[in-house]
Amino acid sequence: MKKNGFFSILCKATISILIVFACGEIIFRAFFPEYRGYILTKDITYGKKRYDVAILGGKTRSRTSDLTLDIKPTDHIILEFGDSVSVGYGLAFEDIFWNYWQRMLKLEGSDVKVISINSYGVNYTDNFLAMRTAVKKYKELTPHIDGVVYQFNFNDILPYDSADLKHMEYLESKSSFITQMIKKLVYVRTVYLNHSVMLRVLANKITHALYRNSKIPCERLGIEALGEYSYCFGSKGLEETSQKIWDRFESDLKITKTELGDIPFIILISPIAELIEPEMKINVLSRPRRFDCATIDPRKQLTRITQESNINLIDPSVYMKTNFENYIKGDNPVRFYHINDDDHFNEIGAKYFSEYSYMKIFKEGLIPIQKNK
Repeated sequence: MKKNGFFSILCKATISILIVFACGEIIFRAFFPEYRGYILTKDITYGKKRYDVAILGGKTRSRTSDLTLDIKPTDHIILEFGDSVSVGYGLAFEDIFWNYWQRMLKLEGSDVKVISINSYGVNYTDNFLAMRTAVKKYKELTPHIDGVVYQFNFNDILPYDSADLKHMEYLESKSSFITQMIKKLVYVRTVYLNHSVMLRVLANKITHALYRNSKIPCERLGIEALGEYSYCFGSKGLEETSQKIWDRFESDLKITKTELGDIPFIILISPIAELIEPEMKINVLSRPRRFDCATIDPRKQLTRITQESNINLIDPSVYMKTNFENYIKGDNPVRFYHINDDDHFNEIGAKYFSEYSYMKIFKEGLIPIQKNK
């Protein structure tokens, strides 16, 4: 009887927990519908299937897993380099900006091939090295490299590159029992409980509470004020280090420009959400960023550097913000970025980013469109 009584209590407790969880999930799905389908796994980002494949010069995002590049000596190509924005994080392959360029070029009657070499967690050092290496390799296949485009993200200005990040992750994984347990719990939630809106919202709410910093002086916050943007924006207390990194960026950029020779070189800024849709970022779940702690305007820095180096700079920020505000004026406010994501466009944001960059690069002749013969 005691054994049956124990199992009866266990069953009732389990059923009660499941009922509470189910009710909570229903309520959270009703109040936070934007989190439905918000799936993140190794091969899926925000519910979108992704294929990353190896190509000459590095990796790229592909429509399928069996991509092959056949470059002939007569082919004209454009090389594009970048981070997760170029990967198309959270987007279907058809919505990535450089794939939009490819479609538009075909409509113009051009067979120019746009080749994107992209990866997660890279900074300017990684991209400049990839550019110089890839250009040498592709020159062996074709002399017709019509242009090189670097998709610049505001988190590219960092004192470490992807190799440093991997080493830091390795050290962190060995650092403590608590750290390892947290990683395992995150892994379990990501793999097995990723469809739960309730757990996703609660995780973001906890993150927001932990990063509550509105009343803390900027100098005391350091890197916590702006996170991965701290060095790009020169967060107070990090001004000297930030300027040194910007100086190295300028020096490495000039070296890259020299090695590219007469190939048209373009820097394309991918704006962050705070520059486009601050109204949509103000909610209880958004991770707070202290842009009042910034001492550097990165867009002004880039403008000066590119003008002095005779490099073309494209900044879609004003165009995207104007169109974002037009939605609000029409009483149809929409997001341009994924929820709780500063860097990555959703389908709407990607559309405006793509069309502006295409117009500036190709229609205005920064890279001439080679027509089919």
